[in-house]
Amino acid sequence: VLGIVTDRDVAGTGPIVQFFDAPTRFPDGVASLSLRTGAPIVLAIPIRRPDGRFEAWFIPLPPVALCGDRRVDVVRLTQAVARSLEYHVASHPEQWTVFQKRWPEAQPG
Repeated sequence: VLGIVTDRDVAGTGPIVQFFDAPTRFPDGVASLSLRTGAPIVLAIPIRRPDGRFEAWFIPLPPVALCGDRRVDVVRLTQAVARSLEYHVASHPEQWTVFQKRWPEAQPG
């Protein structure tokens, strides 16, 4: 088991995918590792309960149609991660904090 943060591209080198219907960069390390090793991608989502304790949700990534072109498949998997995360952020927006500008139009340059 390897845990990797997948909701922000700190290096700014990941592919541009749709996140809440706007283009933004997402890290592609999870997709690359999955393609290289065959390991499944499972999202781990912590949800704070009203009593202050947490629930941990582990959600397998839905199947993604891969084409065999590594670059295309990395983008497809990264987009699937973004869509899955999007659902969980929308379900609990008060529990997602971003300390950087998330969408390119909000970033300098």
